[in-house]
Amino acid sequence: MKVAIKDVRPNPFRRIEHYPIRAEKVTALRESLRSTGYWGGLSGRTVNGEVQISFGHHRLQALKDEFGPTHEIDVIVEELSDEQMLKRMARENSEEWGADESVHHETVRATIEAYATGKIDLPTSRAAESGGRLRYAPSFVVGDRSRETDRPYSAASLGNFLGWSDSKVKKVLEALALLERKVLTEDDFKGLTVGQTRQVVAAVHQEEKRATPAISKQEKVAAEAKTPAARERAAAAAEDLRAKARESASRAAREEIERQKAGVKAAVVASKPAAPGETPDINDFAQLLARELNHLFTIQKRKARLDELVQFGEHLDPEAKTSLVYNLRKVAKQATAWADKLEPAQLEAGVR
Repeated sequence: MKVAIKDVRPNPFRRIEHYPIRAEKVTALRESLRSTGYWGGLSGRTVNGEVQISFGHHRLQALKDEFGPTHEIDVIVEELSDEQMLKRMARENSEEWGADESVHHETVRATIEAYATGKIDLPTSRAAESGGRLRYAPSFVVGDRSRETDRPYSAASLGNFLGWSDSKVKKVLEALALLERKVLTEDDFKGLTVGQTRQVVAAVHQEEKRATPAISKQEKVAAEAKTPAARERAAAAAEDLRAKARESASRAAREEIERQKAGVKAAVVASKPAAPGETPDINDFAQLLARELNHLFTIQKRKARLDELVQFGEHLDPEAKTSLVYNLRKVAKQATAWADKLEPAQLEAGVR
């Protein structure tokens, strides 16, 4: 189906304001368009006469920037349910190159919101059948039924729907629960990787675990109080302890975030000009960068996945392949240029 770019709408489950288009990926795609042209592949559905794409939002932006909003493109129009639109978006988000943890947050949030409003169903999981750790949409907090919903789900049922592992979904749900409970904010998670987010969540849980005995003791006092006045005082004391625990957990989380971003801070320190006659403090950053570069392709699990990319490269989505090749070559070119600047003498000896 031929459609003007300006008339193509995004996936209704993708909140563009929370998951914006990444300029560097659009640049890579535009370079590919100039060399190979538009390879097609955009698909979607029609709703009330409008075309909604299921994925390929960066590709659409690249086409718009390259050819203009009135340019017509081919879109494969299919009969797609809300469930299929969500699953395709989840796949695109999961495979997004260089994306941070906020992308996973958006995928899970969109899925649970759709489940809460009855737009999709989540498969029954063993955890749900056995009375496991359930959440109730639209909440991300375990056991929170304050919104009087009958839409239970678990990490397992959500993982089955998205095609993600239970452990991955659980960590995202725990992070979203911290947002819901106002322990942290969206800005706190910006730029964090999946691994960094797990460390932050662990720091919060450790701090809350310390406070649990005191809170439980005060709740017991409230439950066993002999008079309404005593019960009210004990309940207020328990709530005060919970509030202090939240504050302490927030501090612990932000301290962990600062530690996780220490590498970035080292780079900033290294970039500060030294006082006249002094050498800037750059050794820590140099050692940190060397370790990161060494780990980039030598981590066994990552190396195995890279080998798979090479072996099955012909099955890669064209957009993903273009972005990966472009950025690998860009990194290699920049790394070589910096290495040559640091040790030009070794070039003459043929040492790299």
